[in-house]
Amino acid sequence: MTETNAPSRGSKAGRIALWILGALPALGMGLAGGAKFFPATHWQDYFVNWGYPRWFALVTGTLEVTGAILTFMPRFALYGASMLAAIMAGAAITLQLHRSTPPGWTPTTPAVYVAIFSLVALLRWRERAR
Repeated sequence: MTETNAPSRGSKAGRIALWILGALPALGMGLAGGAKFFPATHWQDYFVNWGYPRWFALVTGTLEVTGAILTFMPRFALYGASMLAAIMAGAAITLQLHRSTPPGWTPTTPAVYVAIFSLVALLRWRERAR
């Protein structure tokens, strides 16, 4: 006999879609975070040009990699997505103030990431609340 009172965890397809929605941008963020540890990528120079200390690129990279790893772990995905949304909110503000963007970015790129990670965090929060 199956339990009818068990809380629904959503469909398997829905859980997979949510995981992919969070995982793909998190992978990009994790890779970008890792790149901040290598001077040849010029991330540290970008941070200095934006008015931040050079070491702040390393702190940001560490937080990005940590957030990406957490996003891949269903139990902690809410926290990882929230962390990455906050980081990208800071990036959006920085790029709007300075208009000096890394190659391949526009001033609105971080806003798209904020929206995606905020949606993932909300959905993960709702999933945990069930």
